[in-house]
Amino acid sequence: MNKIRLKRFLYKVAGILVAIATVSCALVTLEERVQPSIIEVHSSDYGCTAFYIAPNELQTAAHCVKLPLRDRMDNSLQLLSVDKNNDTALLHTPVRGEPLVVHIGPFHRYEEVVACGYPAYGERINSKYSCERGRTMGIDKFYLYASDMASPGMSGGPLLNADGEVLGVVSGFFGMGHRVISKFGRMDV
Repeated sequence: MNKIRLKRFLYKVAGILVAIATVSCALVTLEERVQPSIIEVHSSDYGCTAFYIAPNELQTAAHCVKLPLRDRMDNSLQLLSVDKNNDTALLHTPVRGEPLVVHIGPFHRYEEVVACGYPAYGERINSKYSCERGRTMGIDKFYLYASDMASPGMSGGPLLNADGEVLGVVSGFFGMGHRVISKFGRMDV
């Protein structure tokens, strides 16, 4: 009788552990899932992040575009367009990649978000991939403001919602430690 109770107890514990592992994997998977679509770009002395929005097109921050611009594999990147009002730029790359999905619908204040990229940490290029979590804080005509969660070098990287959809492009700092994100969607307040 005790062996049967012990066996039932162990099955319950195993079920709980599987559920915990599944939730943990789901949190890690977002960062791992989007990593192949996010690359480091650099000029001769300046590193930033970019991400695929089409098989041969990269989105980055306009202030990152200092020609000539190259990726980590030293492929030359061609500037297709720049929108200085929104601090965004579109680049052509000879390397095909998997595009991220751009979120078209509304996004919400205090929504949990993830910024991914290649923070410099004092290095010019070849930094390590990193993702940092935060929340959306406010919005104006061009920009979404998010809690401080992105480091220098992550400019041009995507701001993602929990589904891995792009909400905007990491752009810069705005006082009090908040990040400015060039927005793609619209925000419900």
